[in-house]
Amino acid sequence: MDLLTALLRDLTSSICQITGEDNSIYGYGITYENDVFMMHPYCWCEEENCPWCNPKEGERIAPNFYHKKSGLRVQWYKYIGRGTEIENMPDDILSVFVDCKNSLEEEKNGPDVCDFSTNK
Repeated sequence: MDLLTALLRDLTSSICQITGEDNSIYGYGITYENDVFMMHPYCWCEEENCPWCNPKEGERIAPNFYHKKSGLRVQWYKYIGRGTEIENMPDDILSVFVDCKNSLEEEKNGPDVCDFSTNK
């Protein structure tokens, strides 16, 4: 298992511990967002205008993981680590995940909505 895969799975497990979600699914990711990052499992719903599997014409597919400050975008096929595509990989990947884990500890409000058409 590569470092990025291990970090994403560990982050998923941490989210599950905080939210009370079933942590047996950590290999697939989980739907979660805060001011620092967004995570969404692989999607094959094929619903019209779904940003993860069937975006509007002219829009790109939303990532399964997005770190807002660094712009790191990660997509995977079905489970974390399979068919991984990465954009904007920072030199210090560990600092990205420290930032994400710290944000989980600080999270007190509901998740914000990320508009992937503008990357904000």
